[in-house]
Amino acid sequence: GRKPADPLLWIVSMGRPRKALKRYEAQGMERWPAGCWRTREVDRTRFVVLNDLPETIETVLLRLLGRGRRFHRALAELMALPEEHPLVRRVRKVVVAFWDPIVQDLTRSGDMNALQKVESLYAAWEQRTLDEGRKEGIKEGRKEGQQGLLLKLLTLKFGPLADGVEQRVLAADDTELDLWAERVLVADSLDDVFAEP
Repeated sequence: GRKPADPLLWIVSMGRPRKALKRYEAQGMERWPAGCWRTREVDRTRFVVLNDLPETIETVLLRLLGRGRRFHRALAELMALPEEHPLVRRVRKVVVAFWDPIVQDLTRSGDMNALQKVESLYAAWEQRTLDEGRKEGIKEGRKEGQQGLLLKLLTLKFGPLADGVEQRVLAADDTELDLWAERVLVADSLDDVFAEP
């Protein structure tokens, strides 16, 4: 087989590490945003300079690794995206989970204006995350209740269930559960309940 390529070392820096870029003879990467540097192939090292990245949607996730105003602007851009945007769904829970260190960093930087803005953005985002989690929890609880009820009905009607029946019910989606729950009332056998439509 083909030998896998050696891994690259990516170094993310707030400011431009001039000495390191010079030492490694780094050059800007073609077809990459400004702020992305590559070294000689033998060194297998890449640099991303957060302060040099253009403020575009393509760089927003990297810019969230920044500090102070840079972080605030990246977060504000993310918050301005529609709720269904894939980046929003991926990042919102992470930002909520790491909120304490984010606040500490902004407080240390002394940028109280940025801190106030980010706190108001965060409050709205946290509420959305909690609402989403609550909805997911309710949906999951409803499904577990449906599965439990179906297993109980199957046991009452057909006696002790074979090993694979419980696993099949627990792996079923909502549509299958609804269909099987309707069938169990009139079915003469387990095969009738689980028959393909």
